[in-house]
Amino acid sequence: MTEVDGMGKHLTCGIVDEHSHIAISRGVNEGSHHISSEVRIGDVVNPDDVNLYRNLAGGVTTVQQLHGSANVMGGQSAVIKLRWGHSADSLLLKGARPHQVRAGREREAEQLGAELALPANAYGRGAGLLRRLPSSARLSAGA
Repeated sequence: MTEVDGMGKHLTCGIVDEHSHIAISRGVNEGSHHISSEVRIGDVVNPDDVNLYRNLAGGVTTVQQLHGSANVMGGQSAVIKLRWGHSADSLLLKGARPHQVRAGREREAEQLGAELALPANAYGRGAGLLRRLPSSARLSAGA
């Protein structure tokens, strides 16, 4: 173990970025449907993204990777510890619970909606979400 003389120095803990889109393979929006809660960012962590290195250089040690905001309800987030040169599995923070992204920003939804028949306004997104809530509750209950 190396001992470092900290006299006259300032020590700061690493920065935790709670909203990040770095190190995600193949983009952050799941464009196949407006509710994609079954999709998991942890399955597409890209350990070779140069932004891992850049964020480490800036003091960021941990990030929560989130889906984009084109979906009314996006997939599950992942929390990773930034480690340059490690495998995707080793970046995933053990014990971190994934969270769901709920967004529905109109600009992104309008862009994707024109191509994929997704709801393009707040009323349509709300109606789509309400239709899916009963099935989501059954999935959560293990039914």
